[in-house]
Amino acid sequence: MKHEAEARKFLSSAKGKVGVLFHDDADGISSAALVLAYLSKRDVIAVPVAFDDFEGVAKFAKTGFDYYIVVDLPPNEFLEKLQLIEGKPLLVVDHHPFERDINGKNVVFVNPRIDDPKAYVSASHCFYDLVKDTMKDFEWLMRVGATGDHEIEGTEEEAVAADTIGAVTAMKKPAAFEKLATFLSKCKRIDDFLYNANYQKLKALLDNELEKQIARYELEASGEITFFELKTRYGISGLLNTKLFDLYPKRTLILYRKRPGDMWSVSGRSHKYDIGAALKKASEGIGSGGGHPVAAGAYVNDFKLFKKRLLELLK
Repeated sequence: MKHEAEARKFLSSAKGKVGVLFHDDADGISSAALVLAYLSKRDVIAVPVAFDDFEGVAKFAKTGFDYYIVVDLPPNEFLEKLQLIEGKPLLVVDHHPFERDINGKNVVFVNPRIDDPKAYVSASHCFYDLVKDTMKDFEWLMRVGATGDHEIEGTEEEAVAADTIGAVTAMKKPAAFEKLATFLSKCKRIDDFLYNANYQKLKALLDNELEKQIARYELEASGEITFFELKTRYGISGLLNTKLFDLYPKRTLILYRKRPGDMWSVSGRSHKYDIGAALKKASEGIGSGGGHPVAAGAYVNDFKLFKKRLLELLK
């Protein structure tokens, strides 16, 4: 990847207090755990901060860290709007489509799409490649992240581990994501995580909830483009959409869920359309959206207008 040498230099020189902002899914949490494990080996203090509907970003920006590291989040929009990078060293390791290369003074941006816009390499894999010479004992964690983000098929154990991380993000609050990233950074092998009783219970609850929602979808939804309102207290939109997409790969799936404060979260999947571009365009002026061509998300304050725009774009 381009800028790997600069990224390694950044990581080897990081000191003081380092903030680590990460996406709240299996790939993002695995990436953050890898960062924490690497910095721990260097006896550097690292503080994980979970991204959660921009609240996590605001918390991250206001904290006086000496170095900033962002994993599995594109640098456009929120980072620049919050002027996060004013004078402080910033490393962004990501794999999403991006608007522009932000490499420059104090900023190192690593993304395989800089070299090849169609490349698909998970963020955990990207970060592991930067540090693997000293982190070979954490390859299992990289593979969990890569499995969760569908870069690789993974083993049965790796798939269960990725789903277990998903259970935490679906049923707990951001503080639990940060606790999980720290826990994973201290695990010596995958079994240390898989056989943790507390996380096993969450995984069982998630499996039960997903089964109920899939049954609801199969009763209520049909057609080439399906909109399905998710009525649950758990944040399972992305996980459920991935499961449904495996069952109905020819459909374009739009799952949406009411959130506090008149906001709506949206999860999209499609093989027919560039769903990342469509969700980004449909959310302009009423929120934010985007992601990969096949899988993407949005967060909007006017779902009726968003749906109207999206249907026009898809047709």
